[in-house]
Amino acid sequence: MSIRNVLRASLVLIGVMCTVVTGAVRAEPRITAPLTVSGEGPWYRAVLPLAWRWHAGHADLRDLRVVNAAGEMLPFSIVWAREQAERTERDTVAAIYPLIQPARVGKDIPGLRIERRSDGTVVDIAAAPNAPKGNLTHGWLIDVSNAPGRLLSLHLALDGGEGFQAVRIEASDDLQSWTLLGGGQVGGLTFQGNRLANDTLALPGNRARYLRLWWETPERAPRLDAAQVRSTVSQLEPVRLDWSDPLVPVRENGSLRVDLPGALRVSQVRFSLPDGNVLTQANIEAAPPAQARGKPSWRTVGQADLYRLSVDGQPVTQDVVSLPEVWISQLRVHDRAGVFATWTPSVSVATPRAEIVFLPRGEAPYAVAFGPLDAASPAIPLASLMPQAEADRFERLAVATVDVSQLRVAAAATDSNWRKLTLWGVLIAGVALLAWLAIGLLRGQRRPE
Repeated sequence: MSIRNVLRASLVLIGVMCTVVTGAVRAEPRITAPLTVSGEGPWYRAVLPLAWRWHAGHADLRDLRVVNAAGEMLPFSIVWAREQAERTERDTVAAIYPLIQPARVGKDIPGLRIERRSDGTVVDIAAAPNAPKGNLTHGWLIDVSNAPGRLLSLHLALDGGEGFQAVRIEASDDLQSWTLLGGGQVGGLTFQGNRLANDTLALPGNRARYLRLWWETPERAPRLDAAQVRSTVSQLEPVRLDWSDPLVPVRENGSLRVDLPGALRVSQVRFSLPDGNVLTQANIEAAPPAQARGKPSWRTVGQADLYRLSVDGQPVTQDVVSLPEVWISQLRVHDRAGVFATWTPSVSVATPRAEIVFLPRGEAPYAVAFGPLDAASPAIPLASLMPQAEADRFERLAVATVDVSQLRVAAAATDSNWRKLTLWGVLIAGVALLAWLAIGLLRGQRRPE
């Protein structure tokens, strides 16, 4: 064998061994926890408990993995809690008042008398006393002041007449200024025992106290017996938070220092306050996890008044400080009024809830794991994981549970370290052996015959 072939084989073998070592070391998770599934999939949804998230290496959980019994990575998505607008639709019966005027008068009614209560509700609408005979109902005033939120549609209970009538709708809050909302065709036709009817008009979602309905041809307009308006009310649902167990701070240079069990994206901090009337202002500083082991670099992240007072015999308490969702591992609290000088509060922190949706494959049991810190996140968008799924499908997914009572932390770290040292030792020994063989061959070629 020539020296060139030996060197070529040596480089190939070294490359293969490096690949094996690197892959074996990187494939080892830092920490794992089993996933227990219940119900029928194919997708499962699991909340990531705070006791599990303490071990994350990044705020966005990019080191998170979901694996099966064979260690194969499963497709999954991370879903963060966020504010949601809860929309509720309501139907409200509206009071109606006929707009009566002479048959050949325009749409403006100079002689129309409108009476209102102090709260704005219409009491009565009638034609002027001197209105001539032969009047027509040219339209209707509809009081929708009791309908909450934005107006979606107007349902009309019509009686009489065949055919469709053109109508336009206006809106007002003071019965003086009117805005055109639109129009449409209402009425119905009967043919061979079948009835085709349209008695609902869509509204553009405005807010208004009154609606005014005008018939384009009042001579052929049907009678309106009742009106019902559909409106929508949106309520903002707050972000779901997970709170930690109470943490005991340590006194340090006139302040309180709170060491978190791990790094976390904190959005709120809650303090326990002593009994009695208490009032103070707390200034909160935070240190990022990268500097927690050395000298912390503190920066102010929030301040608020904390109090527990008795007002008119009723307790009034403010014990929570909101933060701008900072990624931290330590907190420091300064109390300006000195309340915490004689009282050591317990401190709890809150973070937005994080959930995963995953698609199982392979054999159970399944598990969540935190992998290498420098690896890219394998999570995919929820829309890609669940294509063509309904908007509310996420809330109806089968449930999986992360069992934090069976965390494998120390054992996994120990096995990983020993395997890493063993593989690197094999690699170094192999390189030394190849170098010894190459040197031996080189000396044999240079030896004179």
